[in-house]
Amino acid sequence: MSQAPGVPQGKPVGAELGWRLRRTRYLYRSDWFDLRQDELHLPNGEPATFTYVEHPGFVSILPLTDQGQILLIRSYRYTVD
Repeated sequence: MSQAPGVPQGKPVGAELGWRLRRTRYLYRSDWFDLRQDELHLPNGEPATFTYVEHPGFVSILPLTDQGQILLIRSYRYTVD
């Protein structure tokens, strides 16, 4: 895979710009996703906290008939009930 133009090789761009990672902790972990929180020092020295979801990715499939109709099934989802 080739390097994107303007993106430096080696350490992450944030480190090149002066962002410093102080601590990473996981607030929640599961088979589906993890909730990660990073504490950093910004280039100006101010502390910052970023919380985000890490997941292994997913696939969506949209089945179409030869006539262009979309096929759907009903599926119970507890979290949106």
